Amino acid sequence: MKRTRIDIPPNLTFLPVPRRASVGGWSPQRQREFISVLAATGSVAQAAAAVGMSKTGAYLLRNAKGGRDFRRAWDAAIEDGVAVLKSVAYERAVDGVQSTVLVEGKPVRTMHHYDNAMLMRLLAIYDTPERAAARRAAREPKFDRQMAVDKFRKLARKLAAEPVEETEAVTGISEADAMDRLYGVPGQPGSAPRPNLHRRARLERAEPPIDPPDIPPFAQRDAPDRWERPEPPTPRIWTG
Repeated sequence: MKRTRIDIPPNLTFLPVPRRASVGGWSPQRQREFISVLAATGSVAQAAAAVGMSKTGAYLLRNAKGGRDFRRAWDAAIEDGVAVLKSVAYERAVDGVQSTVLVEGKPVRTMHHYDNAMLMRLLAIYDTPERAAARRAAREPKFDRQMAVDKFRKLARKLAAEPVEETEAVTGISEADAMDRLYGVPGQPGSAPRPNLHRRARLERAEPPIDPPDIPPFAQRDAPDRWERPEPPTPRIWTG
């Protein structure tokens, strides 16, 4: 009977265990299908049956020579399968399970059962402060070094026109931390020389020179050089 091809999820790719080619053996494609079903069910027995192999054969393959990457994919698939089982357990605890009442072999009515005890156990296991913190951390965007560098470089152009405190409030990181991420920690190997951004900002923000006050026409006529810088006198040359 022809088996349906099962594609493996991209996150569970691995190097198959080298085996001698045979019709009913653990071919690379059969190994991939086994890992894919294992990730969907969390059951070694179901995964082995889905690919036409035995549970014992699956464990022999796991412990075979050259199966290091296969074992890694196996463990990752079990984690995915356990996550699926957790979801199923939550769904049954919250939505309930229907059962049919039979009388003399005939269905009489359908009853809906809610397993409140299971729901409380699941909440006690998974609703812990540590897991809540992990869920919040997983939802937060990752902020790596390159993101910090790009963000700092974009806002560094505005540094001359904005106070340092305002720039730090916008970026969410202090100027010192941004400089450490961009140029490295001073004194440690790999650190680069830092530009003097404060001096550059002060020079660019410096106020323009003060123009002389308006001089009345008569004052300009009487003292035209009053507001001009006098030229130094020409030195006299003595010939003796």
